Amino acid sequence: MTQQAPTHLTDDALEDELAGLAAHINAATYRLLELIAEIDKRELWAVQAFRSCAHFLSYRIGYDLVTARERVRVARALERWPKLSASFARGEVSYSKVREITRADCPENEEALLAIAHAGTAAHVTKLMRMYRRVHNEQALEQVAERKLEVFFDEDGSCVIRGKLPAEAGARVMKALEAAELELFGKDASPGACAAERRADALVHLAEKGGVQTEIVVHVDAATKQAGIEDDPTIATTTWQRLGCDASVVTMRHGADGSVLDVGRKTRVVPSALRRVLQARDQGCRFPGCTSRFVDAHHIIPWSEGGETKLANLLQLCRSHHTLLHEGGVTVAMKDGVITFKDALGRVLPATKQLPAPLEFASEASPTTLPLWQGDRIDYEYAIAGLV
Repeated sequence: MTQQAPTHLTDDALEDELAGLAAHINAATYRLLELIAEIDKRELWAVQAFRSCAHFLSYRIGYDLVTARERVRVARALERWPKLSASFARGEVSYSKVREITRADCPENEEALLAIAHAGTAAHVTKLMRMYRRVHNEQALEQVAERKLEVFFDEDGSCVIRGKLPAEAGARVMKALEAAELELFGKDASPGACAAERRADALVHLAEKGGVQTEIVVHVDAATKQAGIEDDPTIATTTWQRLGCDASVVTMRHGADGSVLDVGRKTRVVPSALRRVLQARDQGCRFPGCTSRFVDAHHIIPWSEGGETKLANLLQLCRSHHTLLHEGGVTVAMKDGVITFKDALGRVLPATKQLPAPLEFASEASPTTLPLWQGDRIDYEYAIAGLV
């Protein structure tokens, strides 16, 4: 059926179609969460070598990671809320209300909370559930769920860093910054107007310290050819190759009595100039769907097998996907600048997938999401007492 342009609708028809479409979207969102829950149960994301179900959703349907993680959380939680789920599936409650209610682990109060969701607005539900979690001392868990760090470049070219951490994690970061500040400026640096500038310098100092490449000493038994490192007496060849991708490696051969027979030369690491070019080209982990910018430089043909340290043989991978390539059966190849990943079953992971055609929503208006609230004052204290 051809829909009328909004400008041709009467006021009542415009409002009815808005409410009806919202109800359809609520029902479709519930169906979407059902599918996410099943994908999560089957661990399809793991089969395709994604770090989590959220990373899979980011790659497959274009969610940002924050949204994807929240959708996965709600999809998992709905299994314990059958009545709320049924109402959600009928389009009677919005995703915003469902999201807030499922943040509290209290399905025993499902009927009362569902009644509140039907009667009140999303703002009422949000405030009520925040108060409820505070009463149950769930603030620590909420802080973990809401942790975030945003890094972006402003219009003037400067880098803006903004974040939110749980209290204990924030305390550790503050201690690290204070230590870096002390290392840079000494004990005599007096607090004042330039304290913020010193802290910014301390953060950069921490990043520069973290960017120093490690040196790994690999001990090789001359008789058995078995290799090990300082804290691990035996390591697999694949692990050795991964560690050597982006670190200096010194090989020591040992005799039967443990004595050192010889010390090999350092394996070449990616020089800083080439690393900058690699960073400009890859701009983070190259694995499909991964957005991590905390990366290693990976030799596509391992150095130990004759691979060269040149741009055509390098790509950036986060630590998780770097491990998968060396030890998880995932493979990568690059030809004429085109990078191809294959999962452990040998299937190609495409850079993009064609999306299905959008759903056609029914045109019947059904304003089932309209709250019953008539503008009277909400007694939150009474509601909380009843829930507790």
